Amino acid sequence: MDSMFTSRDISLVSALVVLGFKIEGVSLEQVGMNPRLLAFWSFKDTPEVKEARRQFNAGGLLVEPRGLLQTLQSLKSEVTALSREATMSSQS
Repeated sequence: MDSMFTSRDISLVSALVVLGFKIEGVSLEQVGMNPRLLAFWSFKDTPEVKEARRQFNAGGLLVEPRGLLQTLQSLKSEVTALSREATMSSQS
């Protein structure tokens, strides 16, 4: 089984997606006492993903700006929809 990298940093996740890395999974989790659900995205933890993360953290990762903004908006919409579904199913 492949090692996975999981992040809740939507900026990093957006950049990875724009670079062509595939999201392998998304989950909503409650962290600590915060009642809000937080999204966690998973990717295969390949050497290329590790290098992209290193460049992102160093401030040197370059991605196409429009693609980044479109992906960021899409991920936010996905999290909103998942959160609504989770809220509705917990109230049933």
